[in-house]
Amino acid sequence: MIQTSDFQQSISSLLAEAFGVSSRAAFLDTGTSGLLGCIDSIDARTASAELRPGDETIAAHCAHLLYDLNLFLAYEKGQSPQADYPASWKVRSLNETAWRNLRLELRGTYAEVQERLQARQAWPKIVIDAWLALLAHISYHVGVIAKLRSALEPRG
Repeated sequence: MIQTSDFQQSISSLLAEAFGVSSRAAFLDTGTSGLLGCIDSIDARTASAELRPGDETIAAHCAHLLYDLNLFLAYEKGQSPQADYPASWKVRSLNETAWRNLRLELRGTYAEVQERLQARQAWPKIVIDAWLALLAHISYHVGVIAKLRSALEPRG
């Protein structure tokens, strides 16, 4: 039987890697190639650029992730919010200030997710499923963002 602390440590470590704030890598090239590590060096222009007309931007993926993280945290706190996923994709382009603020919000929300993880005492199956789904969802968007970044940044 898995110990709660071992499970929490595994999820915590994988979340840290997905967010790009880890000293080790289990599924990405490096522990810092996750979300925050990837987007911190992107300017607002690149984050707002469409690869093809109508495509989602890096900024859109980041805003969607922030929405999803906040929705997840609301459920973790015992609330029952109504999800509005189309609204989570409304952000398409941002100026430098808004882009910086979005990155700061993602960083702060990530910290809150980690706090909730460490504070959790009970782990019924539905909660385990939710945490694993969150990790998978974040990882998917990290991959998309990394591909967009690679395609949008000038090659030198």
